[in-house]
Amino acid sequence: MLLIHSSILHLSPMPWFDETYLASMALNFMETGEFYPPVCPLMDYYYPQAKAYGPGYFMVLAGFFNVIGFDIVQMRFPGLFFGFAFILTGGHMLKQAGVRPFFRNCFVVLLLFDPIFLQNIHSGRMDSQALFLAGLGSLFLLQGVRNGKILPYVWAGLCLGAAALTTPRVAVNMVGAGFTAMLVFISSPGWKQWIRLMLIPLLTAGMYSIWVFWGFGGFVEAWNYFFGQPKEKLYYDNLAQGYISMRKYIPAIQFPALFSFILMLVFWFRKRMLMPWLFWLSLLNLMAFYLLVRDTGIYSVFAMPWLYILMVILADVFIPYPRIQGLMKMALMLLCVLNFSVFAIKNTVILISSGSRNDALVYDQFCRLIPKGSRVIGDEAYYYLTIRSGSDFQYLDRGAAGHQRIQYHTETYNFQYLIVRDPVVNPGELRNYSSKIPLRKIGEITTPELPSLALKLEGLLKFAGIRMPQGYRGIVYQR
Repeated sequence: MLLIHSSILHLSPMPWFDETYLASMALNFMETGEFYPPVCPLMDYYYPQAKAYGPGYFMVLAGFFNVIGFDIVQMRFPGLFFGFAFILTGGHMLKQAGVRPFFRNCFVVLLLFDPIFLQNIHSGRMDSQALFLAGLGSLFLLQGVRNGKILPYVWAGLCLGAAALTTPRVAVNMVGAGFTAMLVFISSPGWKQWIRLMLIPLLTAGMYSIWVFWGFGGFVEAWNYFFGQPKEKLYYDNLAQGYISMRKYIPAIQFPALFSFILMLVFWFRKRMLMPWLFWLSLLNLMAFYLLVRDTGIYSVFAMPWLYILMVILADVFIPYPRIQGLMKMALMLLCVLNFSVFAIKNTVILISSGSRNDALVYDQFCRLIPKGSRVIGDEAYYYLTIRSGSDFQYLDRGAAGHQRIQYHTETYNFQYLIVRDPVVNPGELRNYSSKIPLRKIGEITTPELPSLALKLEGLLKFAGIRMPQGYRGIVYQR
């Protein structure tokens, strides 16, 4: 499966904002050692956020780029790899918890075809790396609880510290480990146990403190970065509000799994079966996610893996009640079928519309219209094409206000070409630029028309709350 997904990384998804922003950050870090995105120099005007993620992911990417080179597949492969690594880690946690092979296999299949999980690990973000490190830290913690040795606690602290250095959102996947450690101490207190458990927060906090002084200059500066008032308020009172919210967005495709889990939980409350520590750790992680994270759908990569772990544990412990367990097995298998069906439809659309998504097929068109060494502004879909052709790229519609961007792009950046999708994604911004700057249309990026089957299948995906982006078709203007 890893090879299959690797083969379509260049097709799915289309280059998008988060990915290209992070790619620009990683490339600049590799070249200069600074955490700054040249693709969007005015991005930090309202809410500085380039340093919010931490250095973990960018260090991995910079090392990968140094060895393999930089392009769209190289940018996406680490996230894909860590996603599959977490599936193995989750399966191992379930095995150590005594869950039977059938239910462990259900977990693997559910996650292997989960639409949001796969979307995330294809998307060039750092979430799967953070998830893997949090899962590995949790695995070591549970090993330490079982064997009472000190080394697993050391590894747990190091892994959780590395996770914290990857993205602040992963904190919700560290809550379970923290509370589980506290519950373990309460259940069997003692000074040796206390020392072992304290290694985890000490190592985690110690590792993050290095970044606090390296990246921010100190704890006060780090606090102000996340919780201080912005220069001008646009959306939130501070940067942290962009990460934390009690308001929830749940993709429609996740409703069946959540509904099934709630029913399973009701059965468990009635029977009060004894549960392994992994159950409580996963439940706390899931609760923390839905209580704290401001989700747009893609961040549920920090929720669904733990939800599936909870579901298979619940089904497994009901072996004394064959009738109830049979219903739970059926629910898990139906969810597997649902996930696989969405996966099959989505990838069929991707494959039969590959002509419009394959950047190699439009690269020559791009190079004929925009010469090497040019300064280009436009939609994020053209970021990799621009960098590969030897030119420089900045977003047309990201960072600060429109008038500030126009002034910067014309006077400081002195852009030469503007490229947008056809049909235009943000016609308002294009009108703003064209009304103030003489722009001459010099050509188009053409792609094959989508087959009718692709359009019909796209309708099914929209019904499930999944939208397929446009291809590379676009219009090029010269200043």
